[in-house]
Formats: sequence, C-alpha cells, structure tokens
Amino acid sequence: MTIPRQWSAGDLQLIPMDKNSAPLMKALFETNKSVAACDPSFGEHDIAVYQGVIEEMNQKDHFLRTILDADNKPVGFFHMNFHQARERVCWISMMSVNAEYQGQGLGARVYRAIEDQVKESGEADRIWLQVFVGNEAAVMFWVKQGFLTIVKSGQEDENGQKYNYLILEKSLNKSQDAV
Repeated sequence: MTIPRQWSAGDLQLIPMDKNSAPLMKALFETNKSVAACDPSFGEHDIAVYQGVIEEMNQKDHFLRTILDADNKPVGFFHMNFHQARERVCWISMMSVNAEYQGQGLGARVYRAIEDQVKESGEADRIWLQVFVGNEAAVMFWVKQGFLTIVKSGQEDENGQKYNYLILEKSLNKSQDAV
C-alpha cells in the first residue's frame, strides 16, 4: 500500500493513531455530541469502545489518522480503508472534526488530502462513505465534496432507535463522471 504513514495537507499534519489514542478519540467525538440524536456514531461510549475501534482500524490496508493543526493541536481524525466494501473502492468509515473548528474549511482540506493520497496510490477508482440522513450538515458537506451518487440507502437500529443512512460515492475517474 502506498499511503504514507503520515503526511501534510498545508499546515495540517495527518498522523497515525495508536492504542494510546483512545482518550483523544473519545474527546474529539464528544465535541460533536450535539448530533447524536441523528447520528448514533456520536453517542456516549465507554473508553473501551474507542480502544476496540482503534485496534480494529489499525489493521492492514486501514488508515486511522489524527488531524493536527498548525500548532500541533489535535482537531479531528479520520479512518479509511481499501478493498473492504468492494474491490478498487476506498471506504472512509469515519471523519470527525472538533466542533470548534467546523465551518472553517478544515474538513474540506482534509478530504482533499485524503482524495489526493487515494489517487496517488492507484488503489481505488471510487471513494465511498456512509452518512446518516438526519445529520444534514454532514450530508451537505459530502455533497459539496462531490459525493453525488447514492450507492445504497438503508436503516440502522441502535438501542431501539432507527437511523436512515446513505452510502455515497465519488468517482475518481473523470471519464466516468462525464457519462
């Protein structure tokens, strides 16, 4: 896999998370708990959940990264993997930016850095992600990044509550976009 262990996106650093990063991941997730009613990802979880996520997402072909700002302050994280959803697909399973930093273009810059790395790797022709329909800000963010194709829609049941979701796709192949 040709994705670097860490890389820069302008003044942002994208560095690996390790097993000691669970408290940081929990703290970053909790800055977005205001959307927990429409996106179960942001519900309150025990630290062991984050430890499990980190262990699971640091496998081969998986990339779990902390986003550091120009002052080396953690402002978010993301996870992506290759060939899990389908062959030649990069799946962004998580991307979370601290609520204090949202609306400043940080998420778009990080996404562009991810897309550039995916293109450079040659591992994928498409990027997929799941977004919960009730999280309108997230849906609009991904549409602005060019995720205009709905691959699938469905519903998840979390603690007896149902959440509608979309799996969105962005083609990295310009000729496919033109069709």
